[in-house]
Amino acid sequence: MPSGYVRVWVPGHPMAQKDGYALEHRYVLYEAGVAIPPGHHVHHLNGVKSDNRPENLAVIPEGIHHSQHLHDAGVVTNQFGTWPLRTITTSKID
Repeated sequence: MPSGYVRVWVPGHPMAQKDGYALEHRYVLYEAGVAIPPGHHVHHLNGVKSDNRPENLAVIPEGIHHSQHLHDAGVVTNQFGTWPLRTITTSKID
């Protein structure tokens, strides 16, 4: 699959999409009995989208997932272009 994610043929399975395929990382966790609540994503801890071993997968909130990928990439990409990720620091004035 061009995105790097592996899809498996499991027609009729609760994780299957309309075409009968499911994203393997989500399927693996479902079969292991791990719930993926609404608003959560499955994150590949080592960054390899095809490494769907249960120990490489973590269920995390969507916002944290996006932040993790921004941090890993060091850039933000949107409809206006790609920009380096800046760290904002704050100082306390006593």
